[in-house]
Amino acid sequence: GETVNVEAAVATVDTQDVAHPNVLSRETMDEVPSARNMQSVGALTPGAHLNTPDPGGLQQVQQTYLTAHGNQTNSTTYLLDGILVNAMQNDGTIQTYIDNGVIQESTYQTSNVTSEIEGGGVYVNLVPKDGGNAFHADFFYGLIPSRFVGSNATPLQIQEGLVGQERVTEIEDANGSLSGPIIRDKLWFLIVGRKQVANLQSAGSFYANGSPGIEIDHIWTGTGRLTYQASSKNKFAGMWMRDWKTVGDDIVTGAAGYNDANPTISSNHRLPVMYYIAQARWTGTLTPRLILQAGISDDKLDYYVTNQPGRYQAP
Repeated sequence: GETVNVEAAVATVDTQDVAHPNVLSRETMDEVPSARNMQSVGALTPGAHLNTPDPGGLQQVQQTYLTAHGNQTNSTTYLLDGILVNAMQNDGTIQTYIDNGVIQESTYQTSNVTSEIEGGGVYVNLVPKDGGNAFHADFFYGLIPSRFVGSNATPLQIQEGLVGQERVTEIEDANGSLSGPIIRDKLWFLIVGRKQVANLQSAGSFYANGSPGIEIDHIWTGTGRLTYQASSKNKFAGMWMRDWKTVGDDIVTGAAGYNDANPTISSNHRLPVMYYIAQARWTGTLTPRLILQAGISDDKLDYYVTNQPGRYQAP
């Protein structure tokens, strides 16, 4: 016997939708190797580019930026639960570190964005988890120790005096979440915690004992979210995300525009004061054809760049 399959041809040109947003599910974000932040995940979108390569999460404790169509990095718009969360530093370029474990789905768009968006870069919307009537937990752990990182310094170069080389000494990412009901069908919770470490060795930088200078960077993040279904037509959500970021011996990234080859003498370091995003949102289904949404977001990014303890320079 023979079987004949008749299939409709798929059009190669979409004549209905010119936006083509790239929607990444939780499964996709988990399965694709990346630094597990909104920038590195967004680089999977055609037309979107990272300003700095981020292999293995090298830049996970620092900042990478998405660009598209040759725009500046401050032209990219970030929304969390549909609400703008661009920070004010560098005209919206610098962002608060959003915990990847909070996100259920993310959307990236590089063309034909909505009219209220002022920038022509990438349009990003991060949809958070809400919890539900069943308890769920997940955990991710990644580690790159120094012995996993190769060196291209030859024995001859070392013999001739090459003692410093830029390299990764450790990358670590631990991320876990727990969600479930407080009141079934009414009130749900989400708790997420994350630890990120990226320690980078700087070429030409040495401590007093001759060992290579290493920038010790880490971020601790804690998030709490509550979702309340007040009625069949009214839903409320509130979220608090807090970052604690510390950079010791700022000899690689140089956030203040100055660093020094000797980290024990005059290099800067950064002390966390307050990074957070606080949000509240209401969704009302007034009629089967009319939905209203309202929300507010407070995004604070505050830190000190200072000299090492015991050292002073005129500001």
